Amino acid sequence: MNYSIMFKSVTGNTELLANTVLHALPLKKCTYFGGFNKSEVEKSDIIFVGFGAENDTCTEDVAEFLKTLKNKRIALFGTVNAANENGYFDSIISKVAENISSENEIVGGFICKGDMYKEPEKDNPNILFTGSDYSSVHPNIIDLVNIRDFARNMYYFM
Repeated sequence: MNYSIMFKSVTGNTELLANTVLHALPLKKCTYFGGFNKSEVEKSDIIFVGFGAENDTCTEDVAEFLKTLKNKRIALFGTVNAANENGYFDSIISKVAENISSENEIVGGFICKGDMYKEPEKDNPNILFTGSDYSSVHPNIIDLVNIRDFARNMYYFM
């Protein structure tokens, strides 16, 4: 089964997830990896679509791309600079899915926290992090293991 990974990443968080998906699946079955490209859509049996969430959904350019898809299997993934309280991550996937016509099949969705990095601290310019605890930076190793498992489940079992 051929797949493509199409994504938009402003801060690099979603790109990190996209690279993890790429390396979790058979590389020779990947028909395209990069930004949204309508001409590459037809070559794939499943499309992994990545985005950074804004205002509880995806950005307008991501929504417009999703609206163009026809008869595709779609796996959504993304990052958001917020915690997963009260099912917030699931609500983002639901809102993004509203941009996908019913002639497509949404096989799953994955969201994790993605921090907005600050400028380097003046007293230590070699460390970039948000908050006071470096271990709280996301996506972290647990997020990457989870997206890897998500990608494999979408590819092999859906």
